[in-house]
Amino acid sequence: MLPFFKKYKIEIVIFVLAILARIFLLGINLGANNGNFEKTIHGADSFFEVSQNLYKGDGFSIDGVSPSLIHVPLYPFFLALSLFLFGNYFFAVALQIIIGSLIPLLASRLSFDILHSRKVAIFVGFFIALEPNFILFSFIFFAETLFIFFFLLSLLFFIRYLERGQIKLLIFFTVLLGLTSLIKPVVQFFPLFLLPVMLWFLRKRFTWKTLLTHSVLFVCLFVTILSPWIYRNYKEFGTPGMTIMPSLNLYATLAPSVLSIEQGVSFEEARMRFINDRNVDVSRLTFSTASEFNDEAFGVLKKYPVSFAKVVAINVFTFFTHDRVLSALQYAGFSPEKKLSGPAIVMLFESPKELLETIIANLSSPFLLVLIMRIFWIITTILFFAGAILLFYRKKMTAPIVFALVTVLYFAFTTPSNGLTVNGRFRMPVNPIILTIASYPLMAIFLKKKKQDGDN
Repeated sequence: MLPFFKKYKIEIVIFVLAILARIFLLGINLGANNGNFEKTIHGADSFFEVSQNLYKGDGFSIDGVSPSLIHVPLYPFFLALSLFLFGNYFFAVALQIIIGSLIPLLASRLSFDILHSRKVAIFVGFFIALEPNFILFSFIFFAETLFIFFFLLSLLFFIRYLERGQIKLLIFFTVLLGLTSLIKPVVQFFPLFLLPVMLWFLRKRFTWKTLLTHSVLFVCLFVTILSPWIYRNYKEFGTPGMTIMPSLNLYATLAPSVLSIEQGVSFEEARMRFINDRNVDVSRLTFSTASEFNDEAFGVLKKYPVSFAKVVAINVFTFFTHDRVLSALQYAGFSPEKKLSGPAIVMLFESPKELLETIIANLSSPFLLVLIMRIFWIITTILFFAGAILLFYRKKMTAPIVFALVTVLYFAFTTPSNGLTVNGRFRMPVNPIILTIASYPLMAIFLKKKKQDGDN
């Protein structure tokens, strides 16, 4: 075993550090909840409730009566398995902590495959191991940890496929991506972004007939993996589909966000006016009625195109720069002395004095970490775009780099439906990529300085 430990000593340190950080925060959060384990791990996306109802025999349901329209199956079944085997969630939490501690290693490997820099890969591994959200989601019941683990693993296989062109690697990738979609459906349209990447980078290696065969296999296998759940929804609700979340986000989040900007009110007030004050029954939103709600939401977007454009701009900016550390601190029992009355980017332009007063009020508390991380991600975002431009300018757009950039583009492209509610959670799957590309300008500066020192 000694050669193994010598070869992978840094990876072992990252893994152990990740385990300890997660156990440490779990202990703090337990203390904040007076030792109530279930309250500590509960989460806010109703996975706890669905797993409970699965265990009790009440079906795939939030309320124990109606089948859930918003969840996909794998994560609730993962949690329910712990109940079936042990009668509690300790197994699920322990396994999730282990999986969460493996994510920094996958992130490090992905970083190396993109940029081939050992130092950058090590930095990415340590950062993900200690990043507050990755720590928190390793034991709380959100789908992120399981999703990100399988997603990063699938990305590694796709990069190998682009480099080697072996069909077995494409099959491994497709199976993993299909399973990932059944954990969190945000990647259900990801293949549409990947097909052009496949065709472009493999066009000189294979004939168009072979490329067509690979593409058809990719799409058919991916759809086959999703088809049992789509068929289940067809049998239950009469309409095929994965989840009604896209329509729910469009109606209950994006449209109110546009109205919030247009009317100059908070998102909560705009949502109340759009839904509650008009006595809209959102529970009517099903697969069969989704088009009705979609049409009304699109009507708002068409009516206020300028406000819609502002929401999209705020959304994309927030996607890249939000840290979500505030939520992590609140789960640990810390409450800010003063909260922001709206998105920071909006307040920066509309009420900068209030924004500054809120920041100052929290400087002497743990919420200083929020400011530090927000500044970090703003700088990282600038470096990321600078890195992408520099890589393009230097003609270093290799297949792994283009694939990495397309992956970030996909996640940024799919977040506007969340309107003003977007936060750092949405960026977590591509954080390793963003950190890697952001490091390239710093590498270029360092190498240039090193060369100048050598010439002198």
